[in-house]
Amino acid sequence: MSQQNVEVVRRAFEAATRKPKPDFATVNALYHPDHVLVAGISNVEGSSFRGAQGFREWLANMDEAFESIETRIDTVEEIDGDRVLVDAVLNAHGKAGGVPIEWRTGQVVTVKEGKLTRTEVYPSPEQALEAVGLSEQDAHADF
Repeated sequence: MSQQNVEVVRRAFEAATRKPKPDFATVNALYHPDHVLVAGISNVEGSSFRGAQGFREWLANMDEAFESIETRIDTVEEIDGDRVLVDAVLNAHGKAGGVPIEWRTGQVVTVKEGKLTRTEVYPSPEQALEAVGLSEQDAHADF
């Protein structure tokens, strides 16, 4: 089941970050209707993005802040039976000054019954693992 979750998460992320626009048919098929996204901005504002409306709000926030944004998924691997770690790099150009930005994130994704139910974004994969009570060594102990 866990390898299946890894593949579901990979397909879902590729669909959600596809350019020039997301593959909404795949997003709708793989994300639970009540999916919760706890993004970096959520930590500042104390909010989260829920469901399709939340995804649209998050996209609007990104469009407002950035001239362009591309996501590269480096790795997707199992944390435990229900959770997957995504190591991704985002490259963007700010609207205000056009300054290029590159940042790496760690995302803990929960999968239930083949659908993504929650995504928590952290400043790094290491911090994502710490948030779930693991170290990078713990995560790779079975490999």
